[in-house]
Amino acid sequence: MDLCICKVRRIEKETGLLCLEDCIATLAGYYCCDYQLSYIGGYKIEIGAEDHNFATKYSIQLQERFENLKKYHGISILKQSFFLRRTAIKRIRQELQEGRPVLVCVNPYWCPWDDGYQKYDATPGHMFFITDIDKKDFVCCDPYFIKKNIRLSFSLFSRGIQEIYFTEYEPKEKEKDLEIQSALNKMYIDRLLPDLNGKRSYFKTNVPKEKDDANNIGSGD
Repeated sequence: MDLCICKVRRIEKETGLLCLEDCIATLAGYYCCDYQLSYIGGYKIEIGAEDHNFATKYSIQLQERFENLKKYHGISILKQSFFLRRTAIKRIRQELQEGRPVLVCVNPYWCPWDDGYQKYDATPGHMFFITDIDKKDFVCCDPYFIKKNIRLSFSLFSRGIQEIYFTEYEPKEKEKDLEIQSALNKMYIDRLLPDLNGKRSYFKTNVPKEKDDANNIGSGD
Protein backbone atom coordinates (compact mmCIF):
# COMPACT_ATOMS: atom_id res chain seq x y z
CA MET A 1 0.00 0.00 0.00
CA ASP A 2 1.44 3.35 -1.02
CA LEU A 3 0.30 6.54 0.73
CA CYS A 4 1.09 9.90 -0.82
CA ILE A 5 2.01 12.12 2.13
CA CYS A 6 -0.08 15.28 2.46
CA LYS A 7 0.55 17.89 5.14
CA VAL A 8 -1.86 20.51 6.43
CA ARG A 9 -0.76 23.89 5.15
CA ARG A 10 1.31 25.74 7.75
CA ILE A 11 1.54 29.46 8.38
CA GLU A 12 5.30 29.94 8.11
CA LYS A 13 6.75 27.39 10.58
CA GLU A 14 3.59 26.73 12.59
CA THR A 15 4.28 24.07 15.22
CA GLY A 16 0.85 23.99 16.84
CA LEU A 17 -0.55 21.48 14.37
CA LEU A 18 -0.52 17.88 15.55
CA CYS A 19 0.59 14.71 13.82
CA LEU A 20 -3.09 13.73 13.59
CA GLU A 21 -3.74 16.72 11.32
CA ASP A 22 -1.24 15.47 8.73
CA CYS A 23 -2.53 11.90 9.06
CA ILE A 24 -6.07 13.02 8.26
CA ALA A 25 -4.88 15.05 5.26
CA THR A 26 -2.91 12.04 3.99
CA LEU A 27 -5.84 9.69 4.56
CA ALA A 28 -8.13 12.03 2.61
CA GLY A 29 -5.64 12.03 -0.25
CA TYR A 30 -5.55 8.22 -0.24
CA TYR A 31 -9.34 8.02 -0.40
CA CYS A 32 -9.49 10.86 -2.97
CA CYS A 33 -11.69 13.16 -0.91
CA ASP A 34 -11.44 16.36 1.13
CA TYR A 35 -11.11 16.77 4.90
CA GLN A 36 -11.46 20.50 5.60
CA LEU A 37 -15.01 20.36 6.97
CA SER A 38 -13.78 18.26 9.87
CA TYR A 39 -12.91 21.66 11.39
CA ILE A 40 -16.49 22.91 11.20
CA GLY A 41 -17.25 21.99 14.83
CA GLY A 42 -15.06 24.85 16.01
CA TYR A 43 -12.67 24.99 18.94
CA LYS A 44 -13.19 24.85 22.68
CA ILE A 45 -10.88 26.81 24.98
CA GLU A 46 -10.07 25.22 28.34
CA ILE A 47 -8.36 27.22 31.11
CA GLY A 48 -6.29 25.41 33.72
CA ALA A 49 -6.93 26.42 37.32
CA GLU A 50 -3.55 26.49 39.06
CA ASP A 51 -1.08 26.17 36.19
CA HIS A 52 1.15 29.27 36.01
CA ASN A 53 2.83 28.19 32.78
CA PHE A 54 1.15 30.23 30.03
CA ALA A 55 1.90 27.63 27.35
CA THR A 56 0.15 24.81 29.21
CA LYS A 57 -2.54 26.76 31.05
CA TYR A 58 -4.67 27.34 27.95
CA SER A 59 -5.83 24.33 25.94
CA ILE A 60 -7.56 24.75 22.56
CA GLN A 61 -9.39 21.62 21.39
CA LEU A 62 -11.04 20.93 18.05
CA GLN A 63 -14.59 19.68 18.57
CA GLU A 64 -16.30 16.70 16.85
CA ARG A 65 -13.42 16.21 14.42
CA PHE A 66 -14.07 12.52 13.65
CA GLU A 67 -17.86 12.98 13.57
CA ASN A 68 -17.62 15.78 10.99
CA LEU A 69 -14.98 13.95 8.98
CA LYS A 70 -17.48 11.12 8.50
CA LYS A 71 -20.53 13.35 8.07
CA TYR A 72 -19.11 15.66 5.42
CA HIS A 73 -16.37 13.58 3.77
CA GLY A 74 -17.29 9.94 4.33
CA ILE A 75 -14.10 8.99 6.23
CA SER A 76 -14.55 6.95 9.40
CA ILE A 77 -11.73 6.63 11.95
CA LEU A 78 -12.75 3.91 14.38
CA LYS A 79 -10.92 3.16 17.63
CA GLN A 80 -10.25 -0.54 18.30
CA SER A 81 -9.54 -2.53 21.44
CA PHE A 82 -7.55 -5.78 21.56
CA PHE A 83 -6.63 -7.87 24.59
CA LEU A 84 -3.92 -9.93 22.86
CA ARG A 85 -1.07 -8.72 20.65
CA ARG A 86 -1.51 -11.54 18.16
CA THR A 87 -5.18 -10.66 17.75
CA ALA A 88 -4.28 -7.05 17.02
CA ILE A 89 -1.66 -8.06 14.45
CA LYS A 90 -4.10 -10.47 12.79
CA ARG A 91 -6.81 -7.80 12.50
CA ILE A 92 -4.33 -5.18 11.25
CA ARG A 93 -3.19 -7.64 8.57
CA GLN A 94 -6.80 -8.15 7.49
CA GLU A 95 -7.41 -4.41 7.19
CA LEU A 96 -4.27 -3.94 5.08
CA GLN A 97 -5.31 -6.80 2.80
CA GLU A 98 -8.60 -4.96 2.24
CA GLY A 99 -6.65 -1.85 1.21
CA ARG A 100 -7.37 0.20 4.31
CA PRO A 101 -4.44 1.91 6.09
CA VAL A 102 -4.38 1.52 9.88
CA LEU A 103 -3.80 4.57 12.08
CA VAL A 104 -1.87 4.00 15.31
CA CYS A 105 -0.81 6.09 18.28
CA VAL A 106 2.54 5.06 19.76
CA ASN A 107 4.46 6.28 22.79
CA PRO A 108 7.41 8.21 21.29
CA TYR A 109 9.79 6.43 23.70
CA TRP A 110 9.33 3.31 21.56
CA CYS A 111 9.17 4.96 18.12
CA PRO A 112 12.67 4.84 16.55
CA TRP A 113 12.30 7.85 14.25
CA ASP A 114 10.59 10.11 16.81
CA ASP A 115 12.64 12.78 18.62
CA GLY A 116 11.57 11.23 21.92
CA TYR A 117 12.90 7.73 21.18
CA GLN A 118 14.48 6.30 24.35
CA LYS A 119 14.27 9.80 25.90
CA TYR A 120 10.75 10.45 27.17
CA ASP A 121 7.20 9.10 27.39
CA ALA A 122 4.17 11.01 26.15
CA THR A 123 0.42 10.48 26.41
CA PRO A 124 -1.11 10.84 23.93
CA GLY A 125 1.76 9.65 21.79
CA HIS A 126 2.70 10.04 18.14
CA MET A 127 0.32 9.08 15.32
CA PHE A 128 1.16 7.51 11.97
CA PHE A 129 -0.01 4.78 9.59
CA ILE A 130 0.76 1.10 9.24
CA THR A 131 0.67 0.28 5.52
CA ASP A 132 2.13 -3.24 5.35
CA ILE A 133 3.59 -6.14 7.33
CA ASP A 134 6.96 -7.68 6.51
CA LYS A 135 7.87 -10.72 8.60
CA LYS A 136 8.24 -9.32 12.15
CA ASP A 137 8.01 -5.64 11.22
CA PHE A 138 5.25 -3.20 10.48
CA VAL A 139 5.93 -1.02 7.44
CA CYS A 140 4.84 2.52 8.31
CA CYS A 141 4.14 5.89 6.76
CA ASP A 142 4.57 8.98 8.95
CA PRO A 143 3.12 12.17 7.38
CA TYR A 144 4.27 14.43 10.23
CA PHE A 145 7.94 13.47 9.87
CA ILE A 146 7.54 12.93 6.09
CA LYS A 147 8.79 9.34 6.21
CA LYS A 148 7.65 6.37 4.13
CA ASN A 149 8.44 2.65 4.27
CA ILE A 150 9.99 2.87 7.74
CA ARG A 151 10.01 -0.19 10.00
CA LEU A 152 8.54 -0.67 13.45
CA SER A 153 9.25 -4.09 14.95
CA PHE A 154 6.47 -6.10 16.58
CA SER A 155 8.45 -5.84 19.82
CA LEU A 156 8.56 -2.04 19.82
CA PHE A 157 4.92 -1.93 18.71
CA SER A 158 3.87 -4.08 21.67
CA ARG A 159 5.73 -1.88 24.15
CA GLY A 160 4.65 1.47 22.76
CA ILE A 161 1.17 1.04 21.31
CA GLN A 162 -1.46 3.28 22.92
CA GLU A 163 -4.33 3.29 20.42
CA ILE A 164 -5.28 1.56 17.15
CA TYR A 165 -7.76 3.02 14.66
CA PHE A 166 -9.24 1.34 11.60
CA THR A 167 -10.28 3.52 8.68
CA GLU A 168 -13.19 3.25 6.28
CA TYR A 169 -14.45 5.37 3.42
CA GLU A 170 -17.95 5.78 2.02
CA PRO A 171 -18.16 8.29 -0.86
CA LYS A 172 -20.51 11.20 -0.18
CA GLU A 173 -21.94 13.95 -2.32
CA LYS A 174 -20.18 17.24 -1.76
CA GLU A 175 -22.03 19.65 0.46
CA LYS A 176 -23.61 22.62 -1.25
CA ASP A 177 -22.31 26.08 -0.34
CA LEU A 178 -25.62 26.98 1.34
CA GLU A 179 -25.48 23.86 3.56
CA ILE A 180 -21.90 24.62 4.54
CA GLN A 181 -22.78 28.21 5.40
CA SER A 182 -25.72 26.99 7.49
CA ALA A 183 -23.46 24.58 9.39
CA LEU A 184 -20.91 27.34 10.02
CA ASN A 185 -23.61 29.69 11.31
CA LYS A 186 -24.94 27.00 13.64
CA MET A 187 -21.47 26.24 14.95
CA TYR A 188 -20.82 29.93 15.63
CA ILE A 189 -24.14 30.47 17.45
CA ASP A 190 -24.26 27.20 19.41
CA ARG A 191 -20.64 26.70 20.32
CA LEU A 192 -18.21 29.50 19.59
CA LEU A 193 -20.20 32.59 20.55
CA PRO A 194 -21.10 31.60 24.14
CA ASP A 195 -17.63 30.19 24.76
CA LEU A 196 -15.78 33.14 23.27
CA ASN A 197 -17.82 35.76 25.11
CA GLY A 198 -16.86 34.26 28.47
CA LYS A 199 -13.23 33.62 27.50
CA ARG A 200 -12.82 37.08 25.93
CA SER A 201 -13.61 38.71 29.26
CA TYR A 202 -11.21 36.37 31.07
CA PHE A 203 -8.39 37.00 28.61
CA LYS A 204 -8.83 40.80 28.74
CA THR A 205 -8.55 40.70 32.52
CA ASN A 206 -5.91 38.03 33.13
CA VAL A 207 -3.59 37.71 30.14
CA PRO A 208 -2.08 41.24 30.37
CA LYS A 209 -1.39 40.65 34.07
CA GLU A 210 0.28 37.29 33.33
CA LYS A 211 2.38 38.94 30.62
CA ASP A 212 3.50 41.67 33.03
CA ASP A 213 4.37 39.04 35.66
CA ALA A 214 6.46 37.12 33.11
CA ASN A 215 8.28 40.32 32.07
CA ASN A 216 9.02 41.15 35.71
CA ILE A 217 10.46 37.70 36.28
CA GLY A 218 12.60 38.00 33.15
CA SER A 219 13.94 41.42 34.21
CA GLY A 220 14.75 40.21 37.73
CA ASP A 221 12.32 42.64 39.46
